[in-house]
Amino acid sequence: MVRRIPVTTLVGCCLLCGLAWSGDTEKSAAGMAEGHVSAFYRCDMGDTLTVYRNPGDETYVNLRWHGKVRRMEREITTTGAGRYENKKEGLLLISIPSKSMLFDSRKGRQLANECRTTEQLADNTARTETQAEAKPKSRAKRRRRR
Repeated sequence: MVRRIPVTTLVGCCLLCGLAWSGDTEKSAAGMAEGHVSAFYRCDMGDTLTVYRNPGDETYVNLRWHGKVRRMEREITTTGAGRYENKKEGLLLISIPSKSMLFDSRKGRQLANECRTTEQLADNTARTETQAEAKPKSRAKRRRRR
């Protein structure tokens, strides 16, 4: 006899046990977002990541990538960068203030690079515009000296 269990029950059990739900439905993403702060990242080559953080527990994040949600345990670093790893699947997420990167730690290759939230994209655009405005002024001074 096969007993069917509703998806919402499974998601709730996973959240209570602290396990990452790996279902491909949007319902699982909504379940993971409850009590968590989410950040949506756009990466080069068209990849997307969603990181769910629990404000009360900084020891882990949940990462949604390619339709699966995975629990990533925090690793201590001396640089202050956010380093989260899922040793079972061999995934490594590194977050620095300007971007995030996802690696396959088993094969030693990048899976997603230049991943930024909309805030990071806006900050990077503003910084680039400020630098572009500063460059013409310095070039004009050089030309006058010659």
